Amino acid sequence: MPPRKIVTAGGMFGTDSIYRLSAANPLGFGTPDPHSLDNESLARLARTLISRHFDQLTSDAELAALLGIERERLVVAFLATYDSTIENWIVREKFRMARRLLAQTSLGLPEIARRVGFSHPSAFATSFRELVGISPWAFRQLPYHEQIAAIELDE
Repeated sequence: MPPRKIVTAGGMFGTDSIYRLSAANPLGFGTPDPHSLDNESLARLARTLISRHFDQLTSDAELAALLGIERERLVVAFLATYDSTIENWIVREKFRMARRLLAQTSLGLPEIARRVGFSHPSAFATSFRELVGISPWAFRQLPYHEQIAAIELDE
């Protein structure tokens, strides 16, 4: 009997390919039709897509186009459900992941910047300092329990 392939959360090929944004399958396998959802369900779907694709998204207009719905409906639904704009949530996700990568990996700043959607490490470091209050290097030097507490504040 041939060995069985084990499929992990990362997918068979090490990437979560069913969740990658693409023209052929922009929402991923098994995603419900956004037009049939009530506002709260639409907002949850949008939040899920932001969590999966924060490194590729920059605006509510992009997310609305991806979902194939009117921008205004998405903005109203998201704000009513999460009391936050979509752009703020995208930024929140980028820096939540950046803090996690700083705390739990030894990746360099250029790689972390790239993974969270920044093309230049200096722009990432400046934004991190403005939003988190300390530089990425200072964050990495914090005791681990303080890093985890800072990550959990945003979840």
